[in-house]
Amino acid sequence: MKYMVTGATGHLGQHVVKQLSRLISPDNIRVGVHNPAKASQFKDAGYEIAAIDYYDVAKMTAAFNGIDIVIYIPSITYLVKDRIDEFENSLTAMFKADVHNLVDVSFIHKFEIHPPLL
Repeated sequence: MKYMVTGATGHLGQHVVKQLSRLISPDNIRVGVHNPAKASQFKDAGYEIAAIDYYDVAKMTAAFNGIDIVIYIPSITYLVKDRIDEFENSLTAMFKADVHNLVDVSFIHKFEIHPPLL
């Protein structure tokens, strides 16, 4: 099984990759990042890096090719319309890339009021 973790360089994404790596070899984890320059720690550790853009379905489709399970972590936006667009574009890209399994890690959380639990 090949996994894709979107938003892997973000706060939550880094923790998800770390925990998943306890169960799955980095060879079977592709990390989706919005800025590949921020992913050097993943590249150095042997992960496959894929550039993603939630508003570019073609780029997302290319990133999802060959993936069995997408672990979708949304961007930090709190605008509901943007969050819906990002998710719908990700689902469209999954469909086009023939990915049938999704773990949706979506939440609304204000770090200033409630510190992260991780």
